[in-house]
Amino acid sequence: MTLSLFQAQGVFPLQVVLPGGTLTLKPVDAKGKPIVDVTLLIDGARIDPQVLEDGRVKATGIRAGQRVITVAACGYRAKIYTLTFSQKEERSLGVVLNARN
Repeated sequence: MTLSLFQAQGVFPLQVVLPGGTLTLKPVDAKGKPIVDVTLLIDGARIDPQVLEDGRVKATGIRAGQRVITVAACGYRAKIYTLTFSQKEERSLGVVLNARN
């Protein structure tokens, strides 16, 4: 998980990467077309994942233990996964989102 901190006087972004697990997602539709602009929730909290050049999204700093991962995008049904992470574990997940009818 990456947090952005801002100094009170002026805006000087500072990125802090917290230790923990990493989750990389490849969100696609039913035809395999990449879905951009997905919303990612971990345990109900919205996070701001890093978007990679190939369309994958990457979340870092995920605390060890069982986590509920929700992947959603406008016009698609959300998918919910329950995953267990160990400290510094790296996981990948292919996500197929189906269009809403």
